[in-house]
Amino acid sequence: MPAIPTHSAAGEPRSPSRRAVLTTAAWSAPVVALAASAPAHASGSACPEGGYAYAYAYTGWTRTVTTTTSTKASGNATSVNGGPDVLISAVASALGSGVTFGATGLPGNVAVVKSVVNIVDGATSSEARPQLDTLGLGMNAPNMKSGQQVVFTFARPVTNLRFAIGDIDTDVNTPANGYFRDAVSLSSGFTWTTGYGPTVPTGATLPTTAWPGDGTLGNGWRIRDTGDGDYLTTGRREVRVTYPGPLTTFTLTYINQISDNSPIGNDQAVFVSPLYFDVPC
Repeated sequence: MPAIPTHSAAGEPRSPSRRAVLTTAAWSAPVVALAASAPAHASGSACPEGGYAYAYAYTGWTRTVTTTTSTKASGNATSVNGGPDVLISAVASALGSGVTFGATGLPGNVAVVKSVVNIVDGATSSEARPQLDTLGLGMNAPNMKSGQQVVFTFARPVTNLRFAIGDIDTDVNTPANGYFRDAVSLSSGFTWTTGYGPTVPTGATLPTTAWPGDGTLGNGWRIRDTGDGDYLTTGRREVRVTYPGPLTTFTLTYINQISDNSPIGNDQAVFVSPLYFDVPC
């Protein structure tokens, strides 16, 4: 697989639809290659080089508030090399009018969902990638630029935070489903690369800038409306993010950035991979 360039402001590609994700056979998910290579350290022992390492795949994740416009959830991340548990919480709030959380086929917003979105391999097809427990953000956003804001908080300062966001796609060709265009942005301080995604189909006439947006607020990652429905909706689109930190919080904003008129916003979802990070000691 060719080397993937790092970006701070621009990038490309894309990726199987959310419907395929929810119906694909569940491969056994190796929760985190990182854990396998990390040395074991007993609590209270000398700090390992680089600090304590974590690879959190939402084990024990619990939603405590689950209304149609607000979701709160949290879970404890366990260190892979002897560090203390770190409480992680997520609070989602609706943006704009008419938004409801929990898309068709998902168990609910900010909920654990099986998906192939991850940062631990370089596979170029969904069939080659294991399914992992990821965080599903599902919603119906009936108005342009409506959606949700999710604030993630860590109980301790973390560094080298890495995760992927997948299934950033669009449907501007199926009126029965309601038009949508996913747009995802993050609070400042990150760098990013494009994740895996199939190549442009043979015969498709698409510009090299088929992936607009740089993930900053107001310029979220999204799919260009080219009219090529097959290219836009059949493959999972993914970005991979790094926050060097230290940080204790970051915010993900997810909106329906549609340019078509009604009907708008039925069954949108993106997925956040397991969270990989370090805690200084």
